[in-house]
Amino acid sequence: MPKRTPSESKSPDPSPTPKILQFKVWLIGLSPMIWRRVQVPDGLTLRELHGVIQVVMGWEGIHLFQFMLRAKQFSPMESAARSPDVALSELRLRQGTRFRYEYDLNGPWEHEVRLESRHGADPQRTYPICLDGDGSCPRWDPTPDLEMRFGYGSYPRVLDTLSAWLDGRTYVAGDRFTAADVLLASHLQWGLMTGLIEKRLAFEAYIEAHVHLVRRLNWMSSCWPRWRDDTCSAHQS
Repeated sequence: MPKRTPSESKSPDPSPTPKILQFKVWLIGLSPMIWRRVQVPDGLTLRELHGVIQVVMGWEGIHLFQFMLRAKQFSPMESAARSPDVALSELRLRQGTRFRYEYDLNGPWEHEVRLESRHGADPQRTYPICLDGDGSCPRWDPTPDLEMRFGYGSYPRVLDTLSAWLDGRTYVAGDRFTAADVLLASHLQWGLMTGLIEKRLAFEAYIEAHVHLVRRLNWMSSCWPRWRDDTCSAHQS
């Protein structure tokens, strides 16, 4: 009988070329169209794709976001939503697949995202990359009413409101000393000392009324490490 020859060991296949997905992203409902064409690795997650869209579109990345794909919601905040930390490769996107990306959920900017193509990575390129696009995203310039409703403030208006509230008052809440005075007095003194808060008569009068408190807080802060060590030593002995 013929002798069996051991099968030759096969050398491992070289690592496959990373798959690249090309998307076109555009803002819905605006004319002329504001759009970008990007290429990203398919190992990117939806959360990372959110970061890419933020950069290429020119957003500031300070609001919540969500993706809507096949009637499923992917969001970092909604308990009923799916996690956006899912890789694009796991979503089984086909060429031509469209899905929705929403940014700033209080008054969302809606984007359409379409998969145009998929191909191997170009070794001469670094991904993600923006290939083309047109238009600039609109700047959000809210009215005072929208600022109040959506939680956006104006720093000068905050100072004006606080200054008016403190004018003629010794305590920030009610007619006696509370923890709110500890917080506000220490922050105001630090802000005035560093120049981060502009000097106003109401602020300076409020600090003067609580100067003994501020000094005591500073003294307690400086003594805290020694007290802690002494207390620990007493408990250990």
